[in-house]
Amino acid sequence: VARATYVPDLRARATQDAGSYLAAVAAGLIPEGEGIAADLGEVVAGDHPGRTSDDEVTVFDSGGTGVETVAAAHMLYERASEKGRGQTIDFAPASEALTGE
Repeated sequence: VARATYVPDLRARATQDAGSYLAAVAAGLIPEGEGIAADLGEVVAGDHPGRTSDDEVTVFDSGGTGVETVAAAHMLYERASEKGRGQTIDFAPASEALTGE
């Protein structure tokens, strides 16, 4: 979190219950209340650029439900696809991942 562009789903939630953010603050890696680049809404609305270079590390921290996380990921995927950004990542089917094959 300390060396990343940190983007929580909600800025206010990050300072109260986002474990990775609070751990970085507790370790003295970032001052409390700082180190949050934008919240997801600001990135999606285009008010914050999000990731700006291939070398930049981003962390999205979602405290919502799984459905919210999938919806946010799909929205970001569509937006990146429209701009010709991102890369394809091959995932193993769950049936293979769970059996170790």
